[in-house]
Amino acid sequence: ALSSLEKVVQYFKNPPDNILVDYTELKTLNALKSKINKQIQDNIKQTTLDSFMQC
Repeated sequence: ALSSLEKVVQYFKNPPDNILVDYTELKTLNALKSKINKQIQDNIKQTTLDSFMQC
């Protein structure tokens, strides 16, 4: 997943000359973004749970 993330970062740093990105790539980026967001959410939940268990 990290390599994909790096690609996304590179993509935003150096957008292609042809800014009309094809639809599938856009869908992939959106899917990746929601995946990352979900991962972050899960990590937050896990951290909250862990700290709660330690109390």
